[in-house]
Amino acid sequence: MNAASAVLEKDRQAFVEVCKKVAIDCHVLNRRATENYLTDPAVKAIMGDKYRARGPYESLKDVNPAWSKSDNWRIARMMQETDLDGTDLGAFLDAL
Repeated sequence: MNAASAVLEKDRQAFVEVCKKVAIDCHVLNRRATENYLTDPAVKAIMGDKYRARGPYESLKDVNPAWSKSDNWRIARMMQETDLDGTDLGAFLDAL
């Protein structure tokens, strides 16, 4: 996946359809993964200087060294609300 307009995988599209059917707010992130919104300073603050933030559409398997999804919350807590300004994730969170 290398663009916000890329077609969703079947299982993810099915999840979106179920959410719509039962009236649950669901937003497919433009960058597809929350890891793609984490900032470089936040990643480095938690994981160390040998780590870097992912690009907007970069897969975790393409980043070396990679961190575990279980570290995301620790990285995210180093960020400010303003780090998400102008992103679809920021707009979605603001709308909640």
